[in-house]
Amino acid sequence: MHPTAGDDSGDRELALETLRRSCPLLFERSDVVLGSVDEAASYVLGRCETPPTPAERIAFLSDLLVLFRPAPIAAISEVEPDSLAAHPLVTAIRALSELAAWLTPGRTKRDVAAAHKVRFFVSVVRRTSSDRARQVGKALQLVLYDAQAEAALDAKPEEAERPALIVDEVDAAAPKRAAEPAPPKRPLIEEIVS
Repeated sequence: MHPTAGDDSGDRELALETLRRSCPLLFERSDVVLGSVDEAASYVLGRCETPPTPAERIAFLSDLLVLFRPAPIAAISEVEPDSLAAHPLVTAIRALSELAAWLTPGRTKRDVAAAHKVRFFVSVVRRTSSDRARQVGKALQLVLYDAQAEAALDAKPEEAERPALIVDEVDAAAPKRAAEPAPPKRPLIEEIVS
């Protein structure tokens, strides 16, 4: 729900309750440390009322990838070189900023505190280097790839084989499936025995 959209009280309360249940670390004091993208996704998905289907998990991870994949090209202004448009994670920064704005007119101290935490997360993301942003994007792409491979195995366990993963040097965030294993390489120098 966009923060500037007209808030229907019932919809807002339902959205808040869903957010409180799926991300309690925003609304409560917490010492939870999530060490990887996979842990973070599992943390949120593990709090769903019913376990998510493989398709729901893939959809959730795909949405995260849209938010946290670094922009391949950034608009850099000569007037403002530090502008938001030049940041590789501009999409995530904008989404988190909108969430903070949506939480700000909160009815409880917990909602207001959650908005402050989200603003802190925005500042952390803004300080993220381009290299680190690419690492997070690659990690998220691999988690999504694993979820897709698991879904394929669950769909046809007797036919499915987990495909090999090849990461292209040019675009490491786009894994590709290997058609066949590469033939063994011959040594550059062979000994000739007569």
